[in-house]
Amino acid sequence: MTTPMPDTAYLRQVNTLLEQGLALPEAEREAWLQALPDEHRPLAPLLRTLLIRAEVETDTFMRMPVELGGNGWVRRARRR
Repeated sequence: MTTPMPDTAYLRQVNTLLEQGLALPEAEREAWLQALPDEHRPLAPLLRTLLIRAEVETDTFMRMPVELGGNGWVRRARRR
């Protein structure tokens, strides 16, 4: 069974929020995630994962991408 692709509106929302989070100093990001409005709260686990991964400076950053699940949940991609 394949996971359906997220729609473009969902991806735009994630991208907009991720850009906001990345603009903050690392020390302020968790508080920002905790303060997300209710309509964005389901995206917090995904955003947290992406923000943590963005902090890692390595060439392996995208070798094992995060899978976007439905309703804003996150799954780790399987190694191939």
